[in-house]
Amino acid sequence: MLFFAPNNSLSLCKTLLTASVLGYPTPHLLASNDTFDLTQPYAGGRHAAKVNSAMHWLDGQPASSDDEIVLMVDAYGAFNYYDIPVGLDAYTQAELWFQLPAEIMLKRYYAINARANADLEQHMGRAFKAENLRQTVVFGSSKRCAPNLLSSVACYAMPESPLPADLYGANTDTVMGHTKHSSHRQRYLNSAYIIGPIKDVRAVFHRAAEKLIAIQKHAETSGKQPEFSHGGSDQAIFQEILGEQEYQREVIRRRHLGFSDKAKGLGKNKPTTIEGAVIDDILDPSFTHETMEQKTDKEDEFSIGLDYWSDLGQQTMDSEADSRWITYSRPIIEQLAQRRSFDCPPRATGTIPEHMLNISIPRAAISDASQFSPMRGWDEIALYTNLCLDTIPAIIHHNGVQKRREDAWPRLWLQPHGRRLVEEILARGEGSDGETKGQRGGVYLDNGSYKGWADICPASLEPELYRDTDDYD
Repeated sequence: MLFFAPNNSLSLCKTLLTASVLGYPTPHLLASNDTFDLTQPYAGGRHAAKVNSAMHWLDGQPASSDDEIVLMVDAYGAFNYYDIPVGLDAYTQAELWFQLPAEIMLKRYYAINARANADLEQHMGRAFKAENLRQTVVFGSSKRCAPNLLSSVACYAMPESPLPADLYGANTDTVMGHTKHSSHRQRYLNSAYIIGPIKDVRAVFHRAAEKLIAIQKHAETSGKQPEFSHGGSDQAIFQEILGEQEYQREVIRRRHLGFSDKAKGLGKNKPTTIEGAVIDDILDPSFTHETMEQKTDKEDEFSIGLDYWSDLGQQTMDSEADSRWITYSRPIIEQLAQRRSFDCPPRATGTIPEHMLNISIPRAAISDASQFSPMRGWDEIALYTNLCLDTIPAIIHHNGVQKRREDAWPRLWLQPHGRRLVEEILARGEGSDGETKGQRGGVYLDNGSYKGWADICPASLEPELYRDTDDYD
């Protein structure tokens, strides 16, 4: 597991605490000693450092590990500094917390790909098998194509969201909502988390690095970045890679159509829209747009897909009203009170998913000899739930209003027991394999050395992290 996060920061410690309790592998902390000019977030080099440091780690893995699954999470922040001007801290510390254990995360990753590949085969027709197309790499999803330009291939080539077309009633995919994008279905990429086989994720990061170099060279020679590119954001780069993949998939799909397919009207895509603009033809929309070469190879195919249903993670930007803390042992109807105009019609059933029922955590979060006992079962603890999709995400990605994440931290089921859970972890003194002594609760650094909990999360961070002292304000 890879973490990209500011060293010795509160956001890193919250991510690390939740990951350690929930059985995730000891993470490798990327670019831990780097410093960036955070007064200019896009030009400060942080986004390039994320790409390059991850690529360096991926390149260092042996070929025997190519098929192993790697999870990368970004607890550093996102581009929301420009969208929500609440200060630099909100930009540098967009918090990402684990809510469900690693076992559930992995099960859902495979389920997402199975469902996506079935849909992809239906959409692509004979091209699916002929071109050996598959989804293996999963990014988070977002309601807005940002910070890319809507007229770029990064945005207009994205397929229709598979989420219900009436997710927000008649307001779905319109600007009618709590915010301009809150009634949109998740359709675009969010780079807060990435999961997939090492060899496939490596290929994605190599393409991202190539794009960053090209943008930098263009800026050096012309004094500006390319017309349809946004060079200061790793998310923009990944969204561009995905948009190009989807564009070329449509090229491939049409190339494999037979005469009868074309007679049925399959020669073009079904029209979609992007913020009101009609995309009548993905390969050549009527509005002014970035043009693309229709290639005959698969050099833009990276097996990327999105976590549309928030099975892996839920971001809060534009989605605060979609989710609520639900205790599943209580009647669901009682917990759906005070819904507001523009809220989605709730689809939450109040039932814990079957694949969560036989998971030992949260019971196994503490040892049998523990002197304390947090709540025992999943149905007895409050879980952050997407009411629109009836999904309990494994990750909560707080990239929205900072005050709301501060209020939400003590509601996460393990936070009230944080200090004692950390003591339990350190007392066990074991790695994720149950054997490596003294390497749990910490991180591996770029040079391969291990840094323990006390060095990563100093005592100065404990008041906010644990909130269990009399003088906490």
